[in-house]
Amino acid sequence: MVDTIQLDNTTAAEEQQTKVPEVTTPIKKMHILIIYAESDRKHFQGLDQHLQPMYGRLGNQARHYFVYRTIEEPKPYTGDSQYFKERYEKEKAAYGEDLKNYTGHHNTMVRYLKQEQLLLILYVSNSLMEYLQKDQTPELRTLLNNPNHRIAPVLITPTAGMASNCEPLCAFSGVAFETACQHIATTIEAIARDYQPDLVLPDTTPFALLTSPSAIHVSLPSEHDRMAQMFAGLQAMFEQTNTHIVESQQLVIAERSQRETIQEGEADLRRQVEDLKQQLAAIQNAGFFTKIGRLFKTSPSN
Repeated sequence: MVDTIQLDNTTAAEEQQTKVPEVTTPIKKMHILIIYAESDRKHFQGLDQHLQPMYGRLGNQARHYFVYRTIEEPKPYTGDSQYFKERYEKEKAAYGEDLKNYTGHHNTMVRYLKQEQLLLILYVSNSLMEYLQKDQTPELRTLLNNPNHRIAPVLITPTAGMASNCEPLCAFSGVAFETACQHIATTIEAIARDYQPDLVLPDTTPFALLTSPSAIHVSLPSEHDRMAQMFAGLQAMFEQTNTHIVESQQLVIAERSQRETIQEGEADLRRQVEDLKQQLAAIQNAGFFTKIGRLFKTSPSN
């Protein structure tokens, strides 16, 4: 009985030694960096509402927003007023805290730029170009020129030095602005999926409900569809009008042909009547002369 127990213990120990440790494959993560200027926050917020659902569809990712802005240091106060002295100290402390946070965000941006693969989304405007030009340290210049990075510039305002035939985002408003943001988000998502095709995507998203076989769309038709329907209606109306005109012309032609046929028949009838009259007159004249001739023939015998 003891030997059996020792054999079982030995077998368990051997199994533990021969057991292969499980290797967990790390989930690949996409790194996304979004850079814009403070003056473009209005357009950034509108477009970011369309990018948020895109982030959910892309799956595992790490993203960082960095906004370039100007932090002004308060002017020192050298007067004797205690109130203004305390006010200056508060503004100085707030400036120091704000500068510390801004520097921390800037360092995070640099850390993201050090990633081997990065999707960099730039909200291009004159303000952003000025900030980037002032921020061109040798390290940052090298990081921005990483050939493994994929850059997706989004034109916010007409920007000097950028030749592009696309419309800037500031040219749209209302529904047109939302449609432009939707197009930009769809384009960026296509760029991200092409950039990292092996990215682990979520199995199900709320957008799968929109493409479900059970979904019956009740949205309004697009402008293209409305224009197509309008042109189809106009074409049908033109075809009906053309058909009506052709039928009217055919009816007029038929009536004209019928009238011409009747007129020709009447003319033939008139000619026949005239011929009959002439023949009758000839017959009558022939009878008259015959009677006269007979009269002259009987006169000598008398």
